Parts: sequence; structure tokens; C-alpha cells
Amino acid sequence: MSPAEPGTTRTTTSEPSRALRRTRSSDYSSTAETPAKEKGNKMKRDIFLSIIAASVCVGIVVSSAEARCSNATLRGRYVFHTDGIVLPAGTRRVNLAVITFDGRGHFTNRFTVNDNGVVTRDVLTSTYQVNADCRGTTGTGGDLVVLENGEEFFTIPATTGGPVINLGFGKRLGPARDADDHDGDEQ
Repeated sequence: MSPAEPGTTRTTTSEPSRALRRTRSSDYSSTAETPAKEKGNKMKRDIFLSIIAASVCVGIVVSSAEARCSNATLRGRYVFHTDGIVLPAGTRRVNLAVITFDGRGHFTNRFTVNDNGVVTRDVLTSTYQVNADCRGTTGTGGDLVVLENGEEFFTIPATTGGPVINLGFGKRLGPARDADDHDGDEQ
């Protein structure tokens, strides 16, 4: 029997009820993938599509023609997290905080930082500015983007040659309230 030509199907059998069917494509590559490989490809595709969708959503959120933000957009308590590295050593630094924004351009940050195993707890008070396009700055040298509804915000350090590279994410804790609604001892 001669070998099958590319693109042809050959059926061989020793028993009529147990035919073995082999298919070859013209590029001689395998046409069937293992379940694990299919799952891995699906996961990669899903991650890629999620990144694309998130990019489109963030682009829509910060569109200056549609956005309606101000300092009042950030008001109330937010859980805040950063993850990054300290330069030039390349050591890891993570931060977990509760930040209270007053809706008028001031905030208080009650935080814990783990800098390569060295833990620090402190309180910082500073300022912020949110522009109509939902982008803004902080008095600590960061740039931020706020969702129009004020439920979430994202930050990065915005100082050239700064000692830390990180990405921060904040999410509102409960309904927006004035800073006056909280006692000063809250952690």
C-alpha cells in the first residue's frame, strides 16, 4: 500500500467494526490538540480578551467628551493597595491602606508598608486634584485615574527617576460620606 498523499484520508482495518482513521493535512501538522493544550489556549485567549475589554473600558472612562469628574468624585473611605519595586535594588514593596478623601481636595492615608520584609505603619495627610476628564494628581507625586462614579481609582508614581515603581488600586468601602462623618481614631 502506498503512503497517503497530503490532504487525503486513509482508513485501515483488520476488523470491519474497528476501523482506524488517519487524516493528514497538507502541512503535516497535528490536527487534534490535547485537552490540556486546548484549555491553555482558551485561558490565554480569555486573558487577552479581558485585557482588551478592560483597555476599552478605561479608555471610555477617561474620555474627556464624556467624563464628569471633580474632587467631589473621590469622597469617603477607600481600601488601597500598591505593589511594586524599589530602585535600584529591585526589592519588592507592597502597601495596604485605608484612605479617606474629603471630596474637597484633601485626604488622609492610614497605611502599612512592607518594604522587602521591613514593615512600617503610619498616617499621611496630603492633597489631590481630580480633573473633569477623571485624571488627576496627588500631593505625594502620583497620577491617578478615577472611575466616574467614584467607586474605584488607580495610581502610579509620576516622578521621573523616583525610587519606587508601582501600581495602586483603590476601591470605595461602603457609601460615600463626608470626612466629618468619621471620628479621627478610625483605622
